[in-house]
Amino acid sequence: MEVPCLQTLCFGNNHIRNVPADLIAQCFSSLTTLEGQNNRLQSFPDLFDCKRLTVVDLSDNALEILPAINASVVRYNLNNNSLSLMEGLFSGAQQRQIQQQSSDKTTFFRSNLTELRLRGNKLSSLDEDIVRCLIDVSLLDVGQTGRTNVREWRGRRSVRQGRDTTSSSVHEP
Repeated sequence: MEVPCLQTLCFGNNHIRNVPADLIAQCFSSLTTLEGQNNRLQSFPDLFDCKRLTVVDLSDNALEILPAINASVVRYNLNNNSLSLMEGLFSGAQQRQIQQQSSDKTTFFRSNLTELRLRGNKLSSLDEDIVRCLIDVSLLDVGQTGRTNVREWRGRRSVRQGRDTTSSSVHEP
Protein backbone atom coordinates (compact mmCIF):
# COMPACT_ATOMS: atom_id res chain seq x y z
CA MET A 1 0.00 0.00 0.00
CA GLU A 2 1.50 3.33 -1.04
CA VAL A 3 0.24 6.55 0.51
CA PRO A 4 2.93 9.15 -0.31
CA CYS A 5 0.46 12.09 -0.17
CA LEU A 6 -1.23 11.19 3.11
CA GLN A 7 -1.24 14.21 5.44
CA THR A 8 -3.53 13.09 8.24
CA LEU A 9 -3.68 9.58 9.66
CA CYS A 10 -6.57 9.03 12.11
CA PHE A 11 -7.16 5.60 13.61
CA GLY A 12 -8.32 6.47 17.11
CA ASN A 13 -10.93 4.67 19.18
CA ASN A 14 -10.36 1.20 17.79
CA HIS A 15 -8.73 -1.91 19.20
CA ILE A 16 -5.55 -1.60 17.14
CA ARG A 17 -2.51 -3.30 18.67
CA ASN A 18 0.06 -2.67 15.95
CA VAL A 19 0.82 -0.07 13.27
CA PRO A 20 3.34 -1.38 10.73
CA ALA A 21 6.53 0.66 10.41
CA ASP A 22 6.25 0.39 6.62
CA LEU A 23 2.92 2.28 6.72
CA ILE A 24 4.63 5.20 8.45
CA ALA A 25 7.56 4.92 6.03
CA GLN A 26 5.17 5.18 3.07
CA CYS A 27 3.93 8.61 4.17
CA PHE A 28 6.88 10.06 6.10
CA SER A 29 7.41 12.93 3.63
CA SER A 30 3.79 14.18 3.74
CA LEU A 31 2.32 13.25 7.14
CA THR A 32 1.43 16.29 9.29
CA THR A 33 -1.06 14.87 11.82
CA LEU A 34 -1.19 11.46 13.49
CA GLU A 35 -4.12 10.59 15.76
CA GLY A 36 -4.05 7.10 17.24
CA GLN A 37 -5.60 7.66 20.65
CA ASN A 38 -7.62 5.10 22.58
CA ASN A 39 -6.30 1.88 21.08
CA ARG A 40 -4.27 -1.01 22.48
CA LEU A 41 -0.85 -0.02 21.16
CA GLN A 42 2.09 -1.31 23.19
CA SER A 43 4.70 0.01 20.78
CA PHE A 44 4.76 2.40 17.85
CA PRO A 45 7.28 3.03 15.06
CA ASP A 46 9.63 5.96 15.52
CA LEU A 47 8.49 9.13 13.78
CA PHE A 48 11.78 11.01 13.45
CA ASP A 49 11.78 10.72 9.63
CA CYS A 50 8.41 12.51 9.44
CA LYS A 51 9.81 15.99 8.92
CA ARG A 52 6.40 17.67 8.36
CA LEU A 53 4.69 16.04 11.32
CA THR A 54 3.43 18.64 13.80
CA VAL A 55 0.70 16.91 15.86
CA VAL A 56 0.91 13.45 17.43
CA ASP A 57 -1.78 12.02 19.72
CA LEU A 58 -1.08 8.52 21.01
CA SER A 59 -2.90 8.97 24.30
CA ASP A 60 -4.86 6.22 26.04
CA ASN A 61 -2.85 3.27 24.80
CA ALA A 62 -0.43 0.87 26.50
CA LEU A 63 2.84 2.30 25.12
CA GLU A 64 5.89 1.28 27.16
CA ILE A 65 8.54 2.85 24.93
CA LEU A 66 8.46 6.46 23.81
CA PRO A 67 8.26 6.75 19.99
CA ALA A 68 11.02 9.12 18.83
CA ILE A 69 9.82 12.26 17.06
CA ASN A 70 11.31 14.87 14.77
CA ALA A 71 11.98 18.39 16.02
CA SER A 72 9.09 19.57 13.80
CA VAL A 73 6.46 18.17 16.21
CA VAL A 74 4.66 20.95 18.07
CA ARG A 75 2.09 18.97 20.08
CA TYR A 76 2.77 15.49 21.47
CA ASN A 77 0.10 13.78 23.57
CA LEU A 78 1.12 10.60 25.39
CA ASN A 79 -1.35 10.79 28.27
CA ASN A 80 -2.42 7.55 29.92
CA ASN A 81 0.13 5.07 28.64
CA SER A 82 2.66 2.86 30.45
CA LEU A 83 5.77 4.97 29.89
CA SER A 84 8.37 4.83 32.64
CA LEU A 85 11.28 6.62 30.92
CA MET A 86 11.45 9.78 28.87
CA GLU A 87 14.63 8.82 27.03
CA GLY A 88 14.36 8.33 23.28
CA LEU A 89 12.04 11.29 22.74
CA PHE A 90 14.17 12.45 19.81
CA SER A 91 16.13 10.55 17.14
CA GLY A 92 19.59 9.10 17.76
CA ALA A 93 21.42 12.02 16.11
CA GLN A 94 19.35 14.52 18.05
CA GLN A 95 19.97 12.59 21.28
CA ARG A 96 23.75 12.78 20.69
CA GLN A 97 23.44 16.56 20.22
CA ILE A 98 21.45 16.76 23.45
CA GLN A 99 24.10 14.80 25.36
CA GLN A 100 26.92 16.96 23.97
CA GLN A 101 24.89 20.07 24.73
CA SER A 102 24.58 18.92 28.32
CA SER A 103 28.32 18.39 28.72
CA ASP A 104 29.54 21.67 27.24
CA LYS A 105 26.49 23.88 27.97
CA THR A 106 26.05 25.03 24.37
CA THR A 107 22.88 24.82 22.32
CA PHE A 108 22.95 22.46 19.35
CA PHE A 109 19.43 21.12 19.39
CA ARG A 110 16.14 22.85 19.97
CA SER A 111 12.74 21.20 19.90
CA ASN A 112 9.67 23.00 18.53
CA LEU A 113 7.36 21.32 21.05
CA THR A 114 4.89 23.71 22.64
CA GLU A 115 2.75 21.01 24.31
CA LEU A 116 4.00 17.79 25.85
CA ARG A 117 1.38 15.74 27.66
CA LEU A 118 2.57 12.84 29.81
CA ARG A 119 -0.24 12.64 32.39
CA GLY A 120 -1.09 9.21 33.76
CA ASN A 121 2.18 7.42 32.94
CA LYS A 122 4.70 5.71 35.22
CA LEU A 123 7.41 8.38 34.98
CA SER A 124 9.47 8.88 38.11
CA SER A 125 11.56 11.75 36.71
CA LEU A 126 12.05 13.92 33.66
CA ASP A 127 15.32 13.66 31.73
CA GLU A 128 17.02 17.00 32.46
CA ASP A 129 18.92 17.01 29.15
CA ILE A 130 15.69 16.64 27.20
CA VAL A 131 13.87 19.21 29.33
CA ARG A 132 16.59 21.78 28.45
CA CYS A 133 15.74 21.32 24.75
CA LEU A 134 12.07 22.12 25.31
CA ILE A 135 12.64 25.84 24.93
CA ASP A 136 9.22 26.65 23.43
CA VAL A 137 7.12 24.43 25.70
CA SER A 138 4.20 26.36 27.13
CA LEU A 139 2.39 23.29 28.50
CA LEU A 140 4.04 20.31 30.15
CA ASP A 141 1.42 18.05 31.71
CA VAL A 142 2.97 15.46 34.04
CA GLY A 143 0.07 14.98 36.45
CA GLN A 144 -0.49 11.58 38.03
CA THR A 145 2.88 10.24 36.88
CA GLY A 146 4.35 9.38 40.25
CA ARG A 147 7.04 11.46 41.87
CA THR A 148 8.10 13.53 38.88
CA ASN A 149 10.22 16.53 39.87
CA VAL A 150 9.29 19.64 37.90
CA ARG A 151 10.13 22.34 40.45
CA GLU A 152 12.53 24.11 38.08
CA TRP A 153 9.65 24.66 35.61
CA ARG A 154 7.29 26.40 38.04
CA GLY A 155 7.10 30.12 37.45
CA ARG A 156 8.78 29.90 34.03
CA ARG A 157 6.28 27.76 32.15
CA SER A 158 2.79 26.36 32.53
CA VAL A 159 3.18 23.01 34.23
CA ARG A 160 0.17 20.91 35.16
CA GLN A 161 0.82 18.47 37.94
CA GLY A 162 -1.54 16.75 40.35
CA ARG A 163 -5.09 15.48 40.41
CA ASP A 164 -6.87 18.82 40.27
CA THR A 165 -5.94 19.67 36.69
CA THR A 166 -8.19 19.12 33.74
CA SER A 167 -7.92 17.84 30.19
CA SER A 168 -6.18 14.69 29.13
CA SER A 169 -6.20 15.38 25.43
CA VAL A 170 -4.97 18.05 23.07
CA HIS A 171 -7.65 20.51 22.08
CA GLU A 172 -7.49 22.44 18.83
CA PRO A 173 -7.41 26.23 19.34
